[in-house]
Amino acid sequence: MNGAMQAAGRAAAAGGVAYSASPATAEMRMEIAGAYPPEAGISSWVRGVRLDRGRQVTVSDRFELARPSRDVALSLMTPCVVEEERPGTLRLTRERGDGEPLVVRLRFDPRQLAATTETLTLDDRRLTHVWGTRLQRILLKAREPVRRAAWTVRVSKG
Repeated sequence: MNGAMQAAGRAAAAGGVAYSASPATAEMRMEIAGAYPPEAGISSWVRGVRLDRGRQVTVSDRFELARPSRDVALSLMTPCVVEEERPGTLRLTRERGDGEPLVVRLRFDPRQLAATTETLTLDDRRLTHVWGTRLQRILLKAREPVRRAAWTVRVSKG
């Protein structure tokens, strides 16, 4: 956010955390503005994460900034190969041990967000043991300066 990363420590904890679960779903909602330093200029940022078991994960962000900014991005990390299928849909693929590839799709509103990817090389053995030697960072960036917005990202199999 505006060049500021999330802060660390108990003082930067999310507030207003609510959680619910059922056999079919699990959902969490929280206010995360306090996780960022004042220079980020975030007045409010409510994030919701919903798991529809066996179907998809939905991340919903509703935020308001102190002033309009174009320097707003969601950052997602994956060990998968990332390809744009069409505007607003990224195909993420990773080989599994059984020879069948794991395929998921990440969907977002391409009128609001533009996707870019970059490769990060890992050399820490603690990380490479789990993730391999590289990760892909997906950045979903605001297309236009925004002061308030509601963004939704969905990840589903197949």
